[in-house]
Amino acid sequence: MRCQDIHLQRLKAGGGVVIDPTHNEKAAMEAVLPSLGEYVASIGMDRSLASYTREEVLQLVDVVLTAYFDNLRERTPDDVPF
Repeated sequence: MRCQDIHLQRLKAGGGVVIDPTHNEKAAMEAVLPSLGEYVASIGMDRSLASYTREEVLQLVDVVLTAYFDNLRERTPDDVPF
């Protein structure tokens, strides 16, 4: 509940606006699809998301986030000053 309260405060203050993803972020999202498809195929394409176990959902999240950030890192120049 605390996270929701913080989010609501940000929205009210005008700081909760979602910005459009950058070109690199969009490309990284697109690059996730093969890994996501591979994982879903491995546990059964015929299953609904509602039937996934907790462990399967956590693995799905891991697959997506790992692929996304790996791809985003590949697209980010090494000379970024931070």
